[in-house]
Amino acid sequence: MLFTILFSFIISWTSWFFPNSTQADETYQVIFVQGTIINKATGATIAKGAKLSAKDKVSFRSKDAKAVILSTTRGRFVMTGKPAAGGSEFIAFVNDVVSPLKTNAKLSTRGMGLMAESGIQDMETFFGVVRKDSEGKILNLPIFAMIGDKYAFKVDISRYPMNAEKFLGIYYESPKKVGKAIGFKGNVATLSKEGHFVSKGVDPKDVEFVEIRQYNKATNNFEKDVLASFRPIFIDPIELKETFQEFVNLSGDKDETLRDYMKSAVVYADDAEKTKKEQEIADKVKAMNEADKKRELLFYFLASCYGNMTEEGVVDVANFNMDGQSLEMWLKDNNL
Repeated sequence: MLFTILFSFIISWTSWFFPNSTQADETYQVIFVQGTIINKATGATIAKGAKLSAKDKVSFRSKDAKAVILSTTRGRFVMTGKPAAGGSEFIAFVNDVVSPLKTNAKLSTRGMGLMAESGIQDMETFFGVVRKDSEGKILNLPIFAMIGDKYAFKVDISRYPMNAEKFLGIYYESPKKVGKAIGFKGNVATLSKEGHFVSKGVDPKDVEFVEIRQYNKATNNFEKDVLASFRPIFIDPIELKETFQEFVNLSGDKDETLRDYMKSAVVYADDAEKTKKEQEIADKVKAMNEADKKRELLFYFLASCYGNMTEEGVVDVANFNMDGQSLEMWLKDNNL
């Protein structure tokens, strides 16, 4: 028993003072940072473009702290750490907190909506919906990400009326209760960072999730049924252009990068199935046109940056949603 305890202590002590020697000389380039992470060697806050060594000590200062990084030799990684309860920092060597960037959704199941010509016909499918257990604990937290400070979307008004008497509204608590109509013109509704959050003194980053419901003017209240619920994220388009272009340039062949993202979501029973599935993925990527490849790559990149992480260190692409047509438009507008 004593030997076991002593051996465990030696292993822990060794891993702290001598990080994994096989990648000890590896360097990483930071391409995205969320939250606050400090390089203990320099005292500097880690920002996009920073270089890190596997031997560097880093301090995670916020619960959402995460960085997407590129290895000089081994591809894409995500660096995460969870501060202890009470807000204290979590300190570790870079090499001990990086994981290969994996996703949990295949191309056919991940949440990139392409709305019908008439508009959104199912809010829950398009935006997502928060699921809770019988005690109110959140089981899944969908994210809906939007490029820019406003997001205009078409609605099938035969399913979701938008007129003077009944229209869509947004409701959330942060911590005060906020309810506001979603502006519309014809069958086009618009979510606004300024109008729905900032004007109310709320930073969208501080909102756990919002609900979309219909507002009934006759009762002067929101209807009980929740049409969709999700955590809203507004992405700075200028910063995105610079970051995504850097990611594409550093990643090399985009077909290979896209195949890697897609393969990371597949579980294989044996080597024979692995070979078969990887060939299917290669064929699917080969059959895509360039616009589709860029759209898919942008989606996976944004999911890696803004998506939730599971306890297994996997990007929860299955609960990360975006409007596929808005991605196509953004790529075209920016000549990417």
